[in-house]
Amino acid sequence: MYVQGTGGLGQPAQLEVGYSWTIPPGWKELTTGNINSVITTTNDIWLQRVDGNCSLSGNLKVEGTINHKCGSAGLSAAATITLNGAKPVVTVGPQVGYQGASYCNTDPVTFYATLNYALGCIQEYEWHHPASWSPVSQTANSITLRPSGSPDDANDIYAKVKFTCGTSIQSGNYKPAFNKPSINGSGPVCYQGTTFNVNYAPPGSTVTWTASPSNLFSPASGSFTSTAGINSFVIKTATSYFNGSATISINVVNTSCNLNFPSAPTSVWAGPPTQPGPISGEINPSTGGIYQYVSAYSSTGATYYDWITPYCTTGCTTPWSWFGGTISGPVNTLTPNFKVGSSSGNLQVAGYNGCGGSSFSKLRVFPVSGGGGVIQLISIYPNPGNHEVKVKWKEKDKLKPYDVLLYDKDSNKVYEASQQLDDEITIPVKQLPNGSYYLILTQGDLRGAQVLLVDHN
Repeated sequence: MYVQGTGGLGQPAQLEVGYSWTIPPGWKELTTGNINSVITTTNDIWLQRVDGNCSLSGNLKVEGTINHKCGSAGLSAAATITLNGAKPVVTVGPQVGYQGASYCNTDPVTFYATLNYALGCIQEYEWHHPASWSPVSQTANSITLRPSGSPDDANDIYAKVKFTCGTSIQSGNYKPAFNKPSINGSGPVCYQGTTFNVNYAPPGSTVTWTASPSNLFSPASGSFTSTAGINSFVIKTATSYFNGSATISINVVNTSCNLNFPSAPTSVWAGPPTQPGPISGEINPSTGGIYQYVSAYSSTGATYYDWITPYCTTGCTTPWSWFGGTISGPVNTLTPNFKVGSSSGNLQVAGYNGCGGSSFSKLRVFPVSGGGGVIQLISIYPNPGNHEVKVKWKEKDKLKPYDVLLYDKDSNKVYEASQQLDDEITIPVKQLPNGSYYLILTQGDLRGAQVLLVDHN
């Protein structure tokens, strides 16, 4: 026995002489219009939803009347069949590789309606699209449309699938992206020249480039017009040492489709980066004055940094690949684990990008004693401090003023005192949270540093 639809019993059909069907609510037998139940002499039945919605589910029950040898009859075991248990879903999408509409682009695009599983009762696909798209052709489940090449093309496209039983389902909306002309490139802009391109400019367009402020660029007007159909341009800074923040914008003109499109400015860096700010760092007292990390205020426009460390002469520990050489990296922090030996030296850092490098920032580092990592030429008392600390710098020229800067571990300046002349100064620390701070003393090119600990416990 079998049932026209989804499922059935495995008994041979010739043993039954009649069939008793129990119809689920909301369904009817197609020929007689019976609801609830129907008896047939054949082993198949056709059903229809009363409300026409054939996507809704229900359970159909069937029993077969069986003849025995002695002429008596009885009912077989019942079978239950689920009718249309899942509602079909249709989705709409474009041809492979399609990235969206753009100005003046009228190339045809094919869109497809896809059902989540195959159905044999489809009557037609009804497509809906913006008026700016013109139909070119249509097949069973696809439609080819020609866009107008205007922003109106970025509106909803959807499909409705109609079934022979009178019902239909509708896809969600597919909204094509609209790609406006834009600058492809991020700089930096160099004296040697940096190439920028335009995305989504129609073929044959003329592009006017504007770089601002104009005094950073060559020619000084800051305006450059490319040849029609050439959507790239080389932009140069006026000199090799000019640098600063800048913007580049474009205006795309295409007379064939009446396009005149100005873009929003794109931010770029022009020239080499700026010099990094003051260097700070932290000494680990438990390791006899080894620098655990150092950092500098970032170099604007830099994509990587070069650090030059001083040589270690005595009391050195591994790894020694960090000493007396250059270390490059993408960030303005360094974990060198280095220790200055018997002589002082300069720790230096410069920022670099594709146009060149900045000037070096320097930190004068001095020999350290084995007792707690205290730099010999700067004394801090008490250290750790609670209310205030006394600082004395033995290295300075007593006749010249010097500056005092205090940074936290994140290189944020938390204290500053300029034009100091006293041999010993007092720094208030009662307002500072517990932790490690980095003290930098500068006098012209002379610079010294020391770790200050604050502990209010």
